[in-house]
Amino acid sequence: MTQTVIRAPARLGRDYWRLWWASTVSSTGDGAFVAALPLLAVTITRDPRLVSVVSAATFLPWLLLSLPAGAAVDRYDRAALMWRAQAVQAATVTIIAILIVVREANIEVLAAGGLLLGSAEVIFSNAAQAVLPALVPPELLPKANGSQQVSLTVGESFLGPPAGSLLFAAAAALPFGLDAGSFAGSAALLAALPRTGHAPENAKHPKIRGQIAEGLRWLAGHRLLRVVAVLLGIYNFANQMGQAVLVLLATQTLHVSTRGFGLLLAGRRSR
Repeated sequence: MTQTVIRAPARLGRDYWRLWWASTVSSTGDGAFVAALPLLAVTITRDPRLVSVVSAATFLPWLLLSLPAGAAVDRYDRAALMWRAQAVQAATVTIIAILIVVREANIEVLAAGGLLLGSAEVIFSNAAQAVLPALVPPELLPKANGSQQVSLTVGESFLGPPAGSLLFAAAAALPFGLDAGSFAGSAALLAALPRTGHAPENAKHPKIRGQIAEGLRWLAGHRLLRVVAVLLGIYNFANQMGQAVLVLLATQTLHVSTRGFGLLLAGRRSR
C-alpha cells in the first residue's frame, strides 16, 4: 500500500508578521501626519503657493530618488535599510513636534521635514516590497502582498487621517508625536528581522547610473509596463495637484472643521 504524506499548509512566519505589524503601525502614523501637516501649514500661511510647497517637498523624493533607491535596495541589506529609514523619520517628526511646541515651526521647517520624510519613505517602500521573497515561501507571496497592502491602505487612508485631525484639534503637536512614536515602534520591530537581500561585501557592483539606465531601457522595451508607468505618472500628477491645496478649499471655502478634515481625507480615498 502506498501511504500518502499530507504536508501541513505553508504559513506566513513570525518574521513576516513582524514586518506586517511594523508597516501597520507606521502607516497609521503616516495617515495622521498626512492630515496634520496641511492643517499646520494653513495655520502658518494661507498663501496657496506656500501651502503647495509643503506638499511638493513631501512627494518630490518619489520623482528624484525612486530609481537610485531601487538600485540601493539591490545592494544592501533590506531589513537594515528599512529600520534605519524609519529611525530617520522618527527623528525628523520628533524635531517638528518640538518646534511646534516652542512655536518655531514655519513653512521652511515643514518643507525640509517633508523632504526628509519623503526621502526615507522612498527607501522604506522599495525595501519593504523587495524583502518579502526572503520572508515568505513563493506560494504565499500573493497572500503576503495582499495582507500588507490591506494594512497599509487601512492605516494610511482610513484610520490615520481622522486620528490626525482629532489630535490636531486638541493640540497641534499631538499627531506629530503619534507619528514619531509609530516610526520608532516600527523601527524597533524591523531591527529584529534577519538580514535579507544583502550582497557580499566583496561583490563587484555595476555603477548605480548604469543600473538605472539598464532598468529604463528594459521599461522602454516593455510596451504594457511602459503604458502603465505613463498613465500612473499622469494620474499621480493630477491627483497631487488637487491634494496640494485641498486643505485651503476644505477649511477656507467649505468651512470644514479641523476634526472633519481627516474624515474628508478618508472619504476622498475611499472612492
